[in-house]
Order: sequence, then structure tokens, then C-alpha cells
Amino acid sequence: MINNQFVYTDRLISDLEFWMEVDRFKNQADYAIECARSGNYSLEDENLLLDKAKTIVKCFIDSDVPPRVQVCLGVIY
Repeated sequence: MINNQFVYTDRLISDLEFWMEVDRFKNQADYAIECARSGNYSLEDENLLLDKAKTIVKCFIDSDVPPRVQVCLGVIY
């Protein structure tokens, strides 16, 4: 337990990979916003961003491999 929250050690690797992918997605989305502001953004860029989001969900939140949810989404303060 950390700060009265359970930490599931069996999912620490998946949790780290998940948050790293979320951070990469956020950076990619921020870059897309800047490109859109400068007029340098296309439908292909939009589809790439959507595909990345879908992939994150499919790998970590709604996996075909049991368990369906591959990460512990609890918040630690």
C-alpha cells in the first residue's frame, strides 16, 4: 500500500507502458493542434491520431487477451 492505496505489482509494467503511450499520444495531439493552427494539418493526420487512441484502448483497456483491462487505473495521490 502507498498512501492508503493498493499497488498491484503484477501490473506495474503494463501500467508504465500505458502511461508512456498516453503521454506520447498527448504530445502527438499537442503537435497536431499546433499544425492545425498553422494550416498544416490534414485528414490523414487526424486519422493517425484517432488510430493511436484506438490502439491504446484496444491494447490496455479493452484487450482481446485476458484480463480485458490490462492496467490498474486507480489513482495514487
